[in-house]
Amino acid sequence: MKEKIARWVAALWSFLCTERGRVVLVLLGAALFFHWLGGVFADEAARVAERYETRLDAGEWPSVNDYTAVWTHWIARVNFWVCLVAAATVRLWHHPWQAAGEGKDAGGGGTGLRGAPLAFRWCLFLVVILAAVVRLPLAGGGFWHDEALQAKRIHGFYNTNERNEEGLPVFREASWTDTWFHYRSPTNHTVFAVPSRVSLEVWRKAGGREREEFSELAIRMPSLLASLGAVLLVGLAGWRLGWPAAGLLAALWLTLHPWQIRWGVDARAYAIAMFAVMLGVYALIRALQGGRWRWWVVFGLAQMLVLWSSVMQVWYVVLAGLLALGGIWLWRRERPVWPQVSRLGLAGLFAVMCFAQVMGPNLSQLQRANELSPMSERAYRKLDAETLKMTVSEALIGRPYAIPSRPGDRLSPTFEELFGSKGRAGWWLAGAHAVMAAVGMAVWWRRSRLGAVILLAGGMALGVQVMATLAGDYFYYPRFAIFVLPLLSLAMAAGWLGVALVARGRAGPAAALAFGVLGLAMFHASAGPQLANLMREPHIDFRGMERAVAEHRERLGGDVLVAGYGLTSDVFQELYEPRAEFIRSAEELVGKMERSLGEGRPLLLLHGSQAFNRAAVPGGYRWIDDTEFFTPLERFTGNEAGRTFFLLQFTGKRPSL
Repeated sequence: MKEKIARWVAALWSFLCTERGRVVLVLLGAALFFHWLGGVFADEAARVAERYETRLDAGEWPSVNDYTAVWTHWIARVNFWVCLVAAATVRLWHHPWQAAGEGKDAGGGGTGLRGAPLAFRWCLFLVVILAAVVRLPLAGGGFWHDEALQAKRIHGFYNTNERNEEGLPVFREASWTDTWFHYRSPTNHTVFAVPSRVSLEVWRKAGGREREEFSELAIRMPSLLASLGAVLLVGLAGWRLGWPAAGLLAALWLTLHPWQIRWGVDARAYAIAMFAVMLGVYALIRALQGGRWRWWVVFGLAQMLVLWSSVMQVWYVVLAGLLALGGIWLWRRERPVWPQVSRLGLAGLFAVMCFAQVMGPNLSQLQRANELSPMSERAYRKLDAETLKMTVSEALIGRPYAIPSRPGDRLSPTFEELFGSKGRAGWWLAGAHAVMAAVGMAVWWRRSRLGAVILLAGGMALGVQVMATLAGDYFYYPRFAIFVLPLLSLAMAAGWLGVALVARGRAGPAAALAFGVLGLAMFHASAGPQLANLMREPHIDFRGMERAVAEHRERLGGDVLVAGYGLTSDVFQELYEPRAEFIRSAEELVGKMERSLGEGRPLLLLHGSQAFNRAAVPGGYRWIDDTEFFTPLERFTGNEAGRTFFLLQFTGKRPSL
């Protein structure tokens, strides 16, 4: 009996020492984890199940906690059985790598960045440092409205429905459930919210700060790091594809691109999407060059992050998977096909399970939101000529096409401001950049077929995304396309370098240098003003408003009424100044003026976002614009026209409706 047991143990150990055995061990470990996770939420899911179904049937919203418990439990149970089935059938789908020398990297030389030439490493390091320098000012500035909605799920907010003894809103700290799974609008980009919450908690504990305190930079830190990571990976991808100069130029182009700076530090998921796309590209190159497990796993993780950033990017994830299969087939003479497919398949399986686990409760809320208010019926921006012009202008010119402004707003550098409403010169410039990107695709095709196909996959994914948006009549913002910007940088760099090399060969180094100077001049002419704007101005100067209100409150004796009129004033109240009451209508404004007169207390009024508020709540501007009722005190500028704000003081003249 002992000998039989010993043989079984020896056979099991021998199996676990094989590649297939390690795969089974990993699957069983994952099954145990999902079994534990499902058990953690089992009792809560059973307790709330009836209430959850009742609210759904009644056309109401179940609570976020109910969504979390029900879906986390059931998805974990499904993932548990998927892992067991995959482990039991491992001989059917897993093909171990039998060839000698498995996992040796081919192409690019060395391992990671350490294998790159010293000059390349130093240049790329300096480019990343430059990227940090030009992004830090904006990363530390005030939020704009949608960022503030995200911050409420990470930091918390002053809840106007709960008051303390002094009648002030009570601070409600965000729960971890809200951070992970609040997905009603949806404005909570949870792939950003989770690491941002960790960053904020570290900032608080490191400085011994109160729970009501927060830092815009601490909240935005994951986006800032992801933005720098995207720049780094663009450079590394160029080197790995055999053209270090193109990688460096692409990294520099991305570093100075205003669109990447603008959304590269946004307190949501856009920077993470750009980073995840490039992480997947770099991992795919390494996986196809060397075939190692770790790079297939990283590739799968990257696709999961892309999809977690936005479900609208599912088309890119699908095309990236097909690209990986195509690359395996093209490399079939150097590396066996089926072992590679097995590795890709397992990495993809884990990516799908992880995505389902972290996004299941969120997707169920998204489905509910679409049932209550279908996307095609929402009054958001649609994909039309104006949207396309904005997208093209941002991507190729480096500045927004047009931003509505009102009297008093600080104008921001736009396409129309530089080139006028007709903008022939601007469109010629954009066309020149587009041509250089197309030339770059052709150049990559000659130098690296894999590089060209990777860029083509990104362009095709964007095209499919646009067609799906049109077919479903969904809302669309230009920033939804920003995930392809790092790939565009590689195409643009290849175009300029390719033409410069041709010029050098035919007319000498002077012609190549002149062509390079021309390219830099074109970029500076279009993107320079917006780059300076973003480095100089915050989104909305909430901290400046906070300081100004405190100074004028002290000047007026302390006992002062503070109010904000229209959208975005809610952000000021909920995050910065709980004593600043949010006014939603002209009637509420008049009531506040009457209260100031009745109590003999000065009234300070903030207002801004005029392009939106003058259309949404126009009535109050009858008094706000009249200097007999309000005296202007200060103006606070942002990096867009609509983000200019004003601080006024009520004169004391009695209003009438």
